[in-house]
Amino acid sequence: FKENHINITKDNLKDFYNINLIQSDYREFISKHNQLYDLIHIDIIHTYEDTYICGEWSVNHAKLTVFHDTESFPDVKNVCLDLSKKYKLPFLNYKPSHGLGIIYNGTINT
Repeated sequence: FKENHINITKDNLKDFYNINLIQSDYREFISKHNQLYDLIHIDIIHTYEDTYICGEWSVNHAKLTVFHDTESFPDVKNVCLDLSKKYKLPFLNYKPSHGLGIIYNGTINT
């Protein structure tokens, strides 16, 4: 299912040349990449620790970080709240679709 999903997504995005879709374990990815991004979408294992590690790296490397499942998994929403407070960044929780936590870091220049 995952291989088919990634291929369908890549096919749907083929006309958008400014989108770079990367499928990777977050630990491997953050250990090798230090560039800045416009948007990072996080939808990983829903533990506080993993979401926090990935999320903290992301809010420091992207203008906009979106966390999926803030309404389905309280740990995900708690990470958003904690990172927003720690870095003094605005946080919006969009409740539909199991919740999307959106954190904006206006200090990132891509």
